[in-house]
Amino acid sequence: MNDATKETSELRQFWDVLVRRQWVVYTVAGVLLAAAAVRTFTAEPRYRGTALVEIERSSPDVLAFRDILRTDPSWQGFNAFYETQYRILRSRAVARIAAQKMNLASSAPPPASHGVTGRALAGLKRLLPGGRREAPPPAEPLGPWIDLLLAGLSVEPVRDSNLVEVSFVSADPAFAARTANAVVDSYIEFTLTNQFDTTAQASDFLSRRVGELRDEVSRLEERLQGYREARRILPGVTGLENLAIKGVSAVDGLQVQACARRIAAESEWNAARRTDPSSLPDVVHNATVGKLEAEVNDLEIQRAELLRTFKPGWPQVQAVTRRMEGARSRLASETAVIAQRVVAGAEAKYRAALEEEERLATLLDAEKDSAQRVGRDSLEHATLQAEVERKRAVLNALLQRQNEASVSSHMRDMNAGLARVVDRALPARTPFRPRPSLDLLIGLLVGLLAGVGAAFGVESWDNTLRRSEDVERALGLPTLARIPTAEAAEGSGPAPAGQEVDLLSHRQPTSILAEAFRDLRTALSLSSAGAAPRLLAVTSTRPEEGKSTVAINLATVIAQSERRVLLVDSDLRRPRIHRTFGLRNATGLSAVLCQSATLEDAIQGTEVPGLSVLTAGPIPPNPAELLDSPCFDELVASALERFDTVVFDSAPLLTVADGAILASHAHGTVLVVESDRTTREEARRAKAKLAQVSARVLGVVLNNAVDVDGSYGRYRYQYQSRAAAPAETTRKTRVGRIFQRRAR
Repeated sequence: MNDATKETSELRQFWDVLVRRQWVVYTVAGVLLAAAAVRTFTAEPRYRGTALVEIERSSPDVLAFRDILRTDPSWQGFNAFYETQYRILRSRAVARIAAQKMNLASSAPPPASHGVTGRALAGLKRLLPGGRREAPPPAEPLGPWIDLLLAGLSVEPVRDSNLVEVSFVSADPAFAARTANAVVDSYIEFTLTNQFDTTAQASDFLSRRVGELRDEVSRLEERLQGYREARRILPGVTGLENLAIKGVSAVDGLQVQACARRIAAESEWNAARRTDPSSLPDVVHNATVGKLEAEVNDLEIQRAELLRTFKPGWPQVQAVTRRMEGARSRLASETAVIAQRVVAGAEAKYRAALEEEERLATLLDAEKDSAQRVGRDSLEHATLQAEVERKRAVLNALLQRQNEASVSSHMRDMNAGLARVVDRALPARTPFRPRPSLDLLIGLLVGLLAGVGAAFGVESWDNTLRRSEDVERALGLPTLARIPTAEAAEGSGPAPAGQEVDLLSHRQPTSILAEAFRDLRTALSLSSAGAAPRLLAVTSTRPEEGKSTVAINLATVIAQSERRVLLVDSDLRRPRIHRTFGLRNATGLSAVLCQSATLEDAIQGTEVPGLSVLTAGPIPPNPAELLDSPCFDELVASALERFDTVVFDSAPLLTVADGAILASHAHGTVLVVESDRTTREEARRAKAKLAQVSARVLGVVLNNAVDVDGSYGRYRYQYQSRAAAPAETTRKTRVGRIFQRRAR
């Protein structure tokens, strides 16, 4: 089943429920419409006065500061603000101010108005004993008026704007407009009072706080000045720690340079001591040493020339030699003096550099100690100064807020609040309520909706089986046939009597009831693969559900298909088939089972061709034992030898055990339930009882069904009325051939 078909089926089911329960819909709709009409035409005319107010989240910024009452810019804050204002508009505080503005205290207390119903209940209460007791006086003089104002007041925000409609409903249009305007004015006064009273309180708080801060700032400044004097810190001088660090850096640089000079002087001194005196630069570059060396060289040259001529002992050679040795002695002496002077100078230079390095190291340590002290002093000084500046900044800010709050507290007369009146309320010319056309239409719509809901409620509360779908959902069994009621089968004419309905398939073969039983016959013939079941048991859940009528008509339509049929009245407690056919009941099933008569003697013929009946016979004291005896099995076997089909009309399942015993012997069992009478629980219990005896249930017959879907409608009736005889003859021939082929 596709979605469109399923949706159509569900809509049809809804429509069927409405058609079946239409009296519920009409009753509920009529009652509610009548109630709406009574309420509309008996209600007192009411007039509504409406004033339009604009509510801003913040007051106008007349000054360059924000008021004490902050606003939350978030969406949650937006909603919370306006919901708060709406609730303030409907508060007793605003209503009290409005009543005072309207001078209602000097008026008589307002009468309680509760409508027609309320007045009727109040009248009944007064008629009861003790009902005339006077009500206690109100807790406040304006209490009744405040209650009246709140009862007729409504606050409605205008969509997508900051506008709010404040309305009041009253029987007097002038009073309604006057009250709406008074409420709006009271709300504005209330918000202004709260806003500026809060500002005034804040101004007082600021004044006290400013005095405290001034004293605190004075104490901090005195402490700061004393610290400056103790640490010899000049006011206005900043960066003392930077100066100290620079001094340390300078001394450290000088000390590094002195160390380098000391190392250089020490190296120079060591070099002077280890170097040959004649190789010293001061000796080499000395003029005296140079002359002496030149003199020695000259004398050596002269002596060498003399030795070429004379021997060493020659006086002239000896004189030159003496002169040369004297020059050499003077050269050595001069070199030694110069070398000693150079070493002494280098040592003196080294000693001076070392002393300078030691002095600078001492100075560097002193500078570092001074820098540490200056850093500590500067930090403490900066902390004190920052605290003074911070306190002074707070003091200046509070002084500014104090001045602004003082000015703001005097702006109350300017009405610079959150709300302002856009349109004042005017007396209405036409009533606000009642509105007959709209009220009646609403009453009708509400009545129809309530009626539909009540119809579905009654339908869901109904636990009976009514349709084939109910049977299939409750039992999981197919519906073999739906037997309409006699009224539905005969149209609007009189219903046939009980026995006439039992034999309707024989006496009126073209009727809708006969057609329904022929559908049952066809369903049974197709219920089993191969041959149709020959031994059928017809039972029901409880008495008077129409099982005997179904059994008689079923046997009749099977006999009409040219088959030999035996109808057995096996309801040995309340037999009735013999009365339907006008047969004797002295000898029947009970006599055969008790072996006081034979089957041939007990079987009787009927006016229906091919249909024989075995009546119940005398009512025995033990029907269940007789049906569960071997004699019953022999009777069944003998009956099946003589007849093509045997139909048992058994007792109901839920009252006695006879029906279940008989169903266990049958080839197939047909369960009869009555529409709108048999409950789902009863049907489930009957099915469970059949399952306990392993009975084969072919399906369910829904008896006395009211056809809401037109399954036996006008078309079939016309079809049968025009060609009843040929159609019946053809049907008999066709169905008879089917049964004959299956019997073979």
